[in-house]
Amino acid sequence: MVLLITVKYKVFILKKFTIFGFLLLLYTTSSFGQDSFNDGKVLFEKNNVEEALQYFEESLVISPSLDVYKYLAESYNILGMHDDEVLVLEEAIDSNLGDLSYFYFKLGNAYHLTKSYKLALDSYLEVIKLKGEYVNETFLNIANVSVELKLYSGAIDNYTKYLELVPNSEQKRKIIKMIMLLKKAYKEDLALKEEEKRKSEEERAAETLALQNQEQAKVESMDSIMDLEAQREAKARELAEQRLLYENEEKALNSAKADFTEAEAKVVNPPDPEIEAQRDILSQREQELNKREQELIKAEQALKETEKIIAESAIQAPATTSQADEEAKELLRMKQEEEARQEALMNDILQSLEKIGENAKGINAESESAFGELEGSQIDE
Repeated sequence: MVLLITVKYKVFILKKFTIFGFLLLLYTTSSFGQDSFNDGKVLFEKNNVEEALQYFEESLVISPSLDVYKYLAESYNILGMHDDEVLVLEEAIDSNLGDLSYFYFKLGNAYHLTKSYKLALDSYLEVIKLKGEYVNETFLNIANVSVELKLYSGAIDNYTKYLELVPNSEQKRKIIKMIMLLKKAYKEDLALKEEEKRKSEEERAAETLALQNQEQAKVESMDSIMDLEAQREAKARELAEQRLLYENEEKALNSAKADFTEAEAKVVNPPDPEIEAQRDILSQREQELNKREQELIKAEQALKETEKIIAESAIQAPATTSQADEEAKELLRMKQEEEARQEALMNDILQSLEKIGENAKGINAESESAFGELEGSQIDE
């Protein structure tokens, strides 16, 4: 009986089909689907994966089965087509044909290869729930994914769990070294978080104190400005009075000088002692008035300076970097360098760690020998 597949993957397959593939769809029978699968398997066992891929895709449309899904996903994996592999494995899970533990395990590996670490972790956890064939290997892969996600505590637990289940693992020394690095990183991570918390609290306290000081300075500044304003107003009133007196005296002097000019013109036999005495008095008055005018000008300039100070009352002091700040920056730089060094070391170990069971077959017994002979497939025997 021909099984239906979802629209999502059907569209995906149709896009990839050749004209030959469309013609084959005219003969949608179970026997033809099985023939297609068998032809693909023969090519697959001869390491001709690219040609085998077309037959597996045709077989999936015509007559889906567990073996078809597994061979098709494995072909995509070998060819590095991991996004396509994810689609096939998701479709296999949705089809509910069986062997869910295998398909979730392979899906986790495919997500891992596409750096979708959170999705990989979710898939691996499904394997643990199902308690299927690949539980031991899954703990190792969960640990590897946890390292990528920087979930160091979880990585330590899962590496430890794997070693409990597989105490004679060939990778035991590497895993133990990774656990030691992770414990150090986890401890430093906790210390860093504690330090960040402490600094955050200190910064909040400093900000509160700065706001309080700012408010106090603002109050003091306002008091100072009010004092200056009061002084300015008093000085302005005084200068206005002095200016008025000066202008009145200037008018009086000009009037006296006019009277003196008129009287001087009436003198018959100059020089007249009385006129000369009056001239000296007028000259002295004029000098005193000029002196008062200069004093007034200076006082008015001083008043303008006071007004300028009041207008520029909000003066900001330039920011300065303290020696403590520089030392903190240097410590942070050294910390970042050490973290980068440890992360590089962990990555080296991760890359050298063989992902045990990553290419687990789950294929029927008659095809196992073919998988073992594939070059580059890295499928565990």
